[in-house]
Amino acid sequence: IGANAVGSRVNGASQTTVEAWFRPDALPTSGNRARIINFAMASNSLSSYILNLWNDAGTVKLDVGGRSISTDTYQAANTPWTLGTGTWHHVAGVFNYASDTISLYLDGNLIVTQPVTFNSTTYVTGNPTAGAEDVLGAYRFSSSNGHYWNGGIDDVRVYNYARTQAEIQADKDNVAGPTVVAGQYGNARSFNGASDYVTVSSPTGLPTGSVA
Repeated sequence: IGANAVGSRVNGASQTTVEAWFRPDALPTSGNRARIINFAMASNSLSSYILNLWNDAGTVKLDVGGRSISTDTYQAANTPWTLGTGTWHHVAGVFNYASDTISLYLDGNLIVTQPVTFNSTTYVTGNPTAGAEDVLGAYRFSSSNGHYWNGGIDDVRVYNYARTQAEIQADKDNVAGPTVVAGQYGNARSFNGASDYVTVSSPTGLPTGSVA
């Protein structure tokens, strides 16, 4: 995604939400993590947001965590993972920096609201060192990757406010819109001619120029 691509957009928020669809095709071995997302904060060892499966001494857990500011230790909410592999699931983490909580939602259901200790009541974006980037499916620090995800990742979303459970469920259930089909090159979207459309929320990174 790039260096500080996410943090700069939620800077100053007192609450944030991170969501993703994920399908694990393998589980991490003891002591390791399989990262759905990893957004770097300020140095080669600090992450602002992590969605991951974590093998805690033989017990695999769904883990959602991060920091409010670079002086935080890693804060997280997690739950034992008992759903195996090969199936899609939806995860959401709601970070409330002002009230020192992280709420973990799985498939639209609130699993746990974990008391944590944030050192800031708002998100304070950092200045990641060279080679530390926001990525999907691994971490990237010092231009090196690790904790690779084995499986599928889809529809990653970041909000600069706390989504309600109803809103998280709506995101999970949002299957309307143009469907993915085989295209002339790779995949394409098929539109129904009545209600389907696609929006682009930000033009950042889009190519510019003339069309003949």
